[in-house]
Amino acid sequence: MDCIRPYLARAVTAAALVGMCGIAEAGPLEPPPGPAAPTMKTLSEVEARTPIHQSDLPLTISVNGAYYLAENLHANQNGVDMITVTANYVSIDLNGFTIDGTGQAAIATDCIQIEQDVRMFSLSNGMIRGCGQNGVATNLPFGLSVSVDRVQSIQNGLAGMSFGPGSFGVISRSVAKSNAGNGIYMWEGVLTECAAFSNSGIGLWMNYGVIKGCMAKGNGAPAVFSAGGTSADNYTQ
Repeated sequence: MDCIRPYLARAVTAAALVGMCGIAEAGPLEPPPGPAAPTMKTLSEVEARTPIHQSDLPLTISVNGAYYLAENLHANQNGVDMITVTANYVSIDLNGFTIDGTGQAAIATDCIQIEQDVRMFSLSNGMIRGCGQNGVATNLPFGLSVSVDRVQSIQNGLAGMSFGPGSFGVISRSVAKSNAGNGIYMWEGVLTECAAFSNSGIGLWMNYGVIKGCMAKGNGAPAVFSAGGTSADNYTQ
């Protein structure tokens, strides 16, 4: 028995040390004082933009901010604009979806109408088609800054995109096809890497500015028109 006791003593000591280590690793059981702080982001922090759904139409955007399509949209009322922008600073991300101006027993007037007092408008990444008049158009703008990128506007009753006198900006990597009027019209600015096919009016029209690296084919004459600017590295037929 005397020879066993040292081993028992060592075993008891080792078990006690393991227990002490376990207690040390576990940490305090009581929560820290004060209210618990949130550990996750809110929905508005994850996606700070405002979604646009079919059920929102016809929609008037009267609050500044960033908006995006959450699904494909179809006209649900005849003879009205699908989206009207009245706020000063608005961006719309089509998010790869389509605004279709032709719905069940309904044809919209304009897919997107930008009212007179809007100061900044941005549109990107999707398709606009089938409206009775324009894909996207301005209403007597005054100092409107425009940015359009990666947008296709096709088969509309008048223009694919029409940013009239008083608007200026950049349209890039965009397409206008088979519109009954002009393809893309910008009063002042830059058109770059754009294409216009089979529009009844002018394919690409810029009153003052630069048209560069674009293509226009099968449109009404002239295919590319710049009254007070330059046109370079374009292909027309």
